[in-house]
Amino acid sequence: MQRHQIRVLPASPTFLNLILVGGHHERHDMGSLRLITYGTEPMSDELLARVNRAFPGVRLLQTFGTRLVAGRYFNADEYLDFEAVQRDQKLQAKVGVIVITQALGERLWPGQSALGKTIYLGETSVRVIGVVAGLIRPALFNGDASAQWSMAFPLRMNVSNANRYVLRAAPNDRDPASRSHHERRQRFEW
Repeated sequence: MQRHQIRVLPASPTFLNLILVGGHHERHDMGSLRLITYGTEPMSDELLARVNRAFPGVRLLQTFGTRLVAGRYFNADEYLDFEAVQRDQKLQAKVGVIVITQALGERLWPGQSALGKTIYLGETSVRVIGVVAGLIRPALFNGDASAQWSMAFPLRMNVSNANRYVLRAAPNDRDPASRSHHERRQRFEW
């Protein structure tokens, strides 16, 4: 990192934990690092806190495997708690920015850049600050054709309101993977 002045580190939480456990962040100059993107698996609050302490001043961004093609991701001060926003009309107006997929941008503004455009959601409006190559929704309301028309809000979810997910499997493994996942999930339901 020090020789190449690396500014962005895409990593999984497991990889970040290995860096910390091995003390690599203490033995190597990582002063050029500005952004750590993480995804592919959940990051525990405990590990997130340790990474924040180990890399002060470095922005952390959960990307779920997305690739930014225009604009930017959310800043830390733009995030709000989902439950608080649901309860408070005034907070809903503070959710002023959004990141959308390329497919949704092309659907809404064909042939134009989506950056800076406004999307109206009832009485509230949000400004597009970032465009990602793709992000499939776990709930397909209009079938496969609209699967890539996705948007992300700067909202912190908790277990009770973030219970949708995507299960990836090869086409020939989908039925066995789905059955196995369903069986495991039943063991954890209250």
